[in-house]
Amino acid sequence: MIAVTHCEAAKLIKKFGADVNGLLCPTQWAETLTYSGKYFGSAGEYDKLFKATFDGYKNVPYQAAQATAAVLVWAEAFERANSFDTEALRDALTATDMKTFYGNIRFSKAGNNIAKPMVLRQILINWFYFRSCCLRSGFGMGSDEYQKPCSGRFCHNGRLHRFHSLRISF
Repeated sequence: MIAVTHCEAAKLIKKFGADVNGLLCPTQWAETLTYSGKYFGSAGEYDKLFKATFDGYKNVPYQAAQATAAVLVWAEAFERANSFDTEALRDALTATDMKTFYGNIRFSKAGNNIAKPMVLRQILINWFYFRSCCLRSGFGMGSDEYQKPCSGRFCHNGRLHRFHSLRISF
């Protein structure tokens, strides 16, 4: 098992073709996830809007989605605090519980987002296979899904050219 970060930026499929078949790609966000919220709608809708607004992007960087979500958190915190007072803002941030196109956002006492799981994608050439699993202690593996050779919007000449996503919770 091999996991590589920043699979799109590294252009793994373009550079190495079928040799990257099976590689795992952890990421914070992907447009294929089912997340949605009141500001941008779904992850897919955010993806379309971003690409329409910023020419030249084939894949929206998860960092862009993450930064947009961070601004939404701050905007809502300022609205709830109705103040620039640092204690009021800290309390408002602590009380954050949002659903967004980027994922759910809720902070622990330590300040980390405990509501959004990490995403793990697998590069698969010609066949779709993905296993949804949960890595939390005490939880087992989820279901497997198999499909026939690649066809549809993710494929070109029977080869997978985009990534499929699954959620992993830590």
